[in-house]
Amino acid sequence: MKFVNWLDLEPRPAVAVKNGDDAVLETNIRHANITGYYEREARATWALFRSLCDKPSKDADRDDGRKLVAHFENEGLKSASIRKKVGWLVAAVNLAISEGRLRFNPFSNVVPGATTSNGACRSTKPTWRNASAISTS
Repeated sequence: MKFVNWLDLEPRPAVAVKNGDDAVLETNIRHANITGYYEREARATWALFRSLCDKPSKDADRDDGRKLVAHFENEGLKSASIRKKVGWLVAAVNLAISEGRLRFNPFSNVVPGATTSNGACRSTKPTWRNASAISTS
C-alpha cells in the first residue's frame, strides 16, 4: 500500500465569503422551508449570480438579472428552466422587499418567454367557454 502525502495535494478552493447579501437567500430558505435539491439549486443560482455581478444586491439592476439569464441561455437552457432557476432569486428578493431590506427586484420579468403583464405564465391548455359543450357520453 502506498503512503499518500497529504501535504502534496492541491489545496481545496476557498469557500465563498458570505456577506449581508447572502442573508437575503438564507432568510428565504428558512422562511419557505426549502430543502434538498431545491435548496441546492437556489444556492447554486445565487452563487452564480454573485460570481457574475460584483456589486451588492441593493445596487443590482435588471441588467444584472439579464446577465444571469444570458449565462443560462448560453448554457442551452430553455426559458422554462431559466424561469425556474431565476424564480428562486425572485422569491428571495420579494421576501427581502416585504421585510424592508431591499427596494427593487432585479430578477423580476427578466426571463424572455410567454408571460402576462403580471409575470404569470400563460397557460397553453385550451379553455372551455361553455361547459355544456363537453359531452359526457
